[in-house]
Amino acid sequence: MKKISILLILLIVLSASFCSKIEKTAEAKTKSVKWYTFNEGMAAAAASKKPVIVDFYADWCSWCIKMEEEVFTEKNVAAKLTSDFIMIRIDTESNQLITFKEKIYNPQEFSSAFEVTGLPTLLFIDKNGEPVTKIPGYMEADVFLKLLTFMSTECYSKNISFKDFQSGKEKCGK
Repeated sequence: MKKISILLILLIVLSASFCSKIEKTAEAKTKSVKWYTFNEGMAAAAASKKPVIVDFYADWCSWCIKMEEEVFTEKNVAAKLTSDFIMIRIDTESNQLITFKEKIYNPQEFSSAFEVTGLPTLLFIDKNGEPVTKIPGYMEADVFLKLLTFMSTECYSKNISFKDFQSGKEKCGK
């Protein structure tokens, strides 16, 4: 009888843990952004006149996974990404062909063309399809959210530095 009670308690604990993981996964999916392949994303950006963020990543990259799990799915970040940007993912180790400015690249060639030397790296492309800047490395959600506002309001085109924008020294509106 004691063994059955212990097994029953163990089964309840494992079941509760499993349900908790399912809820967290479902919650993350509801907060996630729509990811495009490069060619599909650029077409969607042209149609919507939205700027693009290209996320260069690899499955083995722990900082890329951390960005995905902790930054891109943070509710305010996900909302900003969804409303203001087209999100593109490039697995730097895939065989996906990328067409940009009438030239065809594989992911390694495309990464080299933009001097991506580490992962994750984010490439920002304006609503006209022109590259603006690239940002290497992981960043916290609060900093990333400010960067998204800086980029979506095109403050970079008004000679305002991100440092001044972030500190509140300079303001920039649409």
